[in-house]
Amino acid sequence: MQIRSAINRYARPFGLLAGLLLCSAAWADPIKPQYTEKGAEKCLLCHSELRIELMTETPHGDRNNPDAPFAKHDCESCHGPGSFHVSRSRRGKGRPPMTTFGKNAKTPVKEQVQVCLGCHAKNKDELLKIKGHENAREVEGLTCSNCHTVHQLPPGHEKEATEVSSALAARRRAPAEYTERGPQKCLLCHAGTRMALIAKTPHGDKNNPGTPFAQHGCESCHGKGSLHISRSMRGKGRPPMITFGNRAKTPLKEQIQTCLKCHGKDREALLRIDAHKNAKDVTGLSCSTCHTMHPYPEGVGQPSRAAKYTKLGPKKCLLCHSSKRMRQVKNSPHGDTSNPYTPFAKHGCESCHGRGSLHVSQSRRGKGRPPMLAFGEGKHTSLLQQTQVCLGCHSKDMGTLPALDWNKTAHSVGATCINCHTVHAEGDLAAQARRQTHSCTSCHAKGIGALPAMKWKGSVHDQHKLACSDCHAIHSDGKPLTDRQVQADTCFSCHEDRRTEHPRFEDKFIDFDSLSCWTCHDVHQLIPQHDIQTGTPDQDVVAPAQVNE
Repeated sequence: MQIRSAINRYARPFGLLAGLLLCSAAWADPIKPQYTEKGAEKCLLCHSELRIELMTETPHGDRNNPDAPFAKHDCESCHGPGSFHVSRSRRGKGRPPMTTFGKNAKTPVKEQVQVCLGCHAKNKDELLKIKGHENAREVEGLTCSNCHTVHQLPPGHEKEATEVSSALAARRRAPAEYTERGPQKCLLCHAGTRMALIAKTPHGDKNNPGTPFAQHGCESCHGKGSLHISRSMRGKGRPPMITFGNRAKTPLKEQIQTCLKCHGKDREALLRIDAHKNAKDVTGLSCSTCHTMHPYPEGVGQPSRAAKYTKLGPKKCLLCHSSKRMRQVKNSPHGDTSNPYTPFAKHGCESCHGRGSLHVSQSRRGKGRPPMLAFGEGKHTSLLQQTQVCLGCHSKDMGTLPALDWNKTAHSVGATCINCHTVHAEGDLAAQARRQTHSCTSCHAKGIGALPAMKWKGSVHDQHKLACSDCHAIHSDGKPLTDRQVQADTCFSCHEDRRTEHPRFEDKFIDFDSLSCWTCHDVHQLIPQHDIQTGTPDQDVVAPAQVNE
């Protein structure tokens, strides 16, 4: 009994001690935090903001996708195991921290990036090919959260978000700020050659205090970018910046006001420029219609193959090219829009001069606009290329005009279309004839090859204002005129009274079947009758020639 009593006496405290030891061992904290059982459900007890609650409607919260964080450990897939964080407050100093993301987060930048790469680096080479990633490697202090926001509000919950979280609504309304790195941050994603080359343009000159790049870089024109680079808003993509061009979402009026912040300081001088004055009556124009700060890296000298036809056509061309000579092309045959074969019935000026979208929209590397096709001697467009442009239409049957077989003509060897034709000219036929004859005599007065020099000026045919094309088919083989009958028919079209008899040889026998007009007459320099014999000019004009009786 004494032994049993002694055991009972000491067993109770030892049992209590053993029980306490067992309990303390069971409830002792593990060395490292563990993933919680309820996952996101437990997190949402405290983190109940709508952006957090709706995480499951985002790509990262898709439990049906085995690669998504929520298909593994919910919030803790990214923020780390949370058993310590949810179960204790540490010495009155708050909960043990989780992995957090962002510029001001306590988690080191390198650690933040490694968390993201835990999933996204399964194919690191493909990841680095994405625009922005390959350039980010050389920039210190960047994390994925600088450009990406996982907790974005899915579409369709805007009203609900405003009602539930006034703080969230306030953040959405918060104005953007200028970024610290400026162009360096912009070029992480917008790394095209055109973007980078802006540094070589007048707008990118940091040494000039009046330029955009001497102020806030890209954001001087495109607006403050802090929100654009740091978050995706409402699941609809990044907050937009100011963009330029006819297809830009920024209204044209706002685009113009952006440019005028700098260029409007001397508005009167601006409005004295021809193109600006002419633009007043043209709707749908902005500064970017004719100007751009981002040049194309193509070579100088030939029009760009990347160009497209402009929408406004001649209206846009005439903003700058507004001389009388340019405007009168509308009154010429080429400017007849009612004729489906003419250039102006197709693409206006660009039918001949090439596609002009880049020419009207940019200045390239400070060296002027990309050139268009130009016509005339000494132009950057070769003479062969100039002729090919004309033959693009005139080698086809054009209704009233037959197709030209230019390569078979005598002129194709040493002449081009512009030697004889002027497109930018009035449509007066008489004026055209005078210009045409002047073009011919400018070459043929010197003599060409086997052809002797021609003295047309002052001749009978010159005084009667004949044009070369009245007798010659310039765009076809000229040899038919050497045929006696063809030549006679050409002359008799005007001199019909000479077809049966010749007044000056009425008493002599002439074999007209074996002679041609050219046998006696030099038609290019017929001398008026009064220059041969005294008295008034004879009605019957003849040439000085020796005729075999």
